This record gives sequence, structure tokens and C-alpha cells, in this order.
Amino acid sequence: MRRTLELAGTILVVVAARASAQSWQEIPYSVVHNFDFQPAGDVVDVRGHDFRHVWVQMTGHMPAWGVEAAAQLPDFDPFGTESWGTGPSGVPQAFNSGLYGSPVQCNYNSFPIPPTGINTGVCLNVHIPPSLATACTEFFVWPYGTTPPYRIQGSVGSNGMARAALAGRGGAVAYAYSAAAVSVRGGTQLASGYIQWNPTLLYDSVGGGSSAHAIRDPIHFVATNLDTGEVVEASLLDFDIQAEGNGNFRWDAGIFETNAAEFDFVLEIPPAFVRPGQSGRIELRIRAGIVDVSNDAGRFAGMLPPVGTPIPLAFPLPSTFDLDYDLNLDPTFPWDVNADLSGGGGANPSVGSTPCPADMTGDGILDFFDVLLYLDVFSGGGEDADFNNDGELNFFDVLNFLQAFSQGCPPDGDDGGPDA
Repeated sequence: MRRTLELAGTILVVVAARASAQSWQEIPYSVVHNFDFQPAGDVVDVRGHDFRHVWVQMTGHMPAWGVEAAAQLPDFDPFGTESWGTGPSGVPQAFNSGLYGSPVQCNYNSFPIPPTGINTGVCLNVHIPPSLATACTEFFVWPYGTTPPYRIQGSVGSNGMARAALAGRGGAVAYAYSAAAVSVRGGTQLASGYIQWNPTLLYDSVGGGSSAHAIRDPIHFVATNLDTGEVVEASLLDFDIQAEGNGNFRWDAGIFETNAAEFDFVLEIPPAFVRPGQSGRIELRIRAGIVDVSNDAGRFAGMLPPVGTPIPLAFPLPSTFDLDYDLNLDPTFPWDVNADLSGGGGANPSVGSTPCPADMTGDGILDFFDVLLYLDVFSGGGEDADFNNDGELNFFDVLNFLQAFSQGCPPDGDDGGPDA
């Protein structure tokens, strides 16, 4: 298809064609947690909580956003969610940098889980071809009784993927994050009992760009003394995994595997609220493909590979935890106790051919020679002239080039991206 465009008195005859190659980075993630919660009694409320956030930003396009719960503004968090944990009321909570780096507490969708149980899932998607992001949550809870003995069984899952891709010059960033939790609320007797926790994790990053990934997974209790207002918080299990760059990790069926060159893993079961022998701690760090921190204690003693071990790693690591817990509350007072069983993960890939797309000559200076080279590439149907990354060359690419040219190049050391 031939098209004729008139620009600044110059007549260009071009052939618009789909680009034959792409730069891309893609990360799928999956976090599933099976649980069996058997408190001593006093279960009065079982609820599900979920949060999903996705966005895609590409040179030459307006960014695409999606966030649920929708109480947040569409651009409340342009840099991605940074941490995930529990709010003051004991409800699972996500925290993000927010606009201009100010901490913002995310809102959650919250819904009752009836005694008949639940089996549901929902996704959130955005798409600016060829980039896309999707974030999903899943809930499965077996039917449970409303009289003792209480037993809440099921699974929560967070999964999705983010793909940053380019058909031409410029940059692309994609982001996906989701978190799911089941909370159980009751009285004093909820402060002791038994929990079995079984996580299954899967992460894979491939492509030619850069990426970051995070998983957070706590079991958390908050107890409030209804007479005095005293608040007791207890973490039974907490782990945090972060990775950058290409690679994968998998924790399933008692085996932990990874070939990620930049990797951090911390898992802790504190001794304060569980039976002796059930506590332990792991700290594993990989830099430049080599284990440089390896600490294990308690129930995990002797399980980690030693410092100096190169990737890939594969070693036995239990993925089912039986915890007998007791918050040691004063039984002479009435208490309101909330337990949450949570899991969340996210991915943030990015790709870009240059931090200054209009610098066609690559000399770090924008001048008339960049304009001449762009017109030459455009007239030849070159993919570097596709400034809106739609796989075609047309007048909109010229407009986007002129806009990028007028914005100039970022100072040295600035990649042109948002400041966290």
C-alpha cells in the first residue's frame, strides 16, 4: 500500500508495512496457596479480599490503565505497587509509591464467603498492541460448618502476566499486580488452633529487556481487646521473593528451583506463637548468578546451598507447613480476632531501544541531521520510523517523531522514565 505525505514542503512516497521484528520482555507469574485452617472456635465471619492493578505505557500512545477496587484514580500509582502486607484493622493491604512517591494505601474488594463455600475468579486486562498486561485472582473455599469444630479449607491464587514489546523505536513498560486473601474473624477462641499452609510459586522472565518481579505471602493475626483497646499482632509465616532480569523460579512439591541471576528470598516462621520445633528462617540471595548470602535456621537448618554456589539451583525445600499456634491472649478479657491467609505477586517488564527516541543518529544531540535521517528511514519503510508501534508507517508516526524531537533528550544518567 503506497501513501503520499506532505511534510514541510517535502513530498514523501512510502510503503507502509508491518515491522518484521520486535523487542520484547515478558513475565508470567502464578502464586497459589492451599490452606487448612482449624481454629479452636468462635468463627463469625469469613471474607475474601482481592486487588488487581495493570497498566501499559508506550512511546506514542496514551497509557492504558486498570485498577480494581475502582476507588483508586486510574493513575493513582504510575510506578507500580511496592509492598504488600496487613493494615491496622488486620485486613490484607497493598501499599504503593503513589503519585510523586507519596505512600498510598490501596483499597480492596471485599466480599463475604458463605458457609456453602465459593469457587470464583476474575481478571483485569489492558492492551496496547503489541504490549499487554493482565492480573487475576482466584478463590476456592470448601463448604464449612457454622458450629464447632470449625474448619476453613481451600486456596487463594494470584496470577497474570505482563509483556512490554515494541515494533519500532521508543520504549514500552508493562505492569501487572494481583493479591488475594481469605480472612477469618471471631472471638477469643480464634486465638489458638492449627493451620496448614502449602504455597506453589511459578515465575518466568524471558526476552531482551529488563524486568522486576515480587511475591509476598503472610499469615497474619490481629487481636483487639474489646475492654482496653490493646492490639496484639502476630505473624505466623511471612515470605518475600524478589527477582530482576531474565530467569525463572519454581517452588512446588517440596523442590525449590531457580536460574535467576538477581534473586532475593526471605522466609520466616517466628517462634513466639507456634509450637517448639515449628519455627525457622531462610535468607537466600543471588547476585550475578552466584549465591552470596545463605542463612538457614530452625526447621530449615542445612537446607540451602552454600555461598559461592552458581545457578541454576535445585534443592529440597518443604512446601507444606503445619503450624500449631497460640496468641497467648489473656482469657479474662473479651477479644476480637482477625486472621488473614494471603498471597500476592506482580511483574514489571520494560523494553526500549533508546532513552531518546528522536536521536536517530545516536550522537546524543537533536538537530537537523536527526530529522533528515528520520525522513530517510520513513521513506524506506524502516521499522525504526514506526514511532507509535502499531506496525504501520503513516502520518501519526511523523507526528510522534516531531513530538519526541520537541521534547528533547533527557540529561545524562536519566533514562527518561518516571522517578519513583
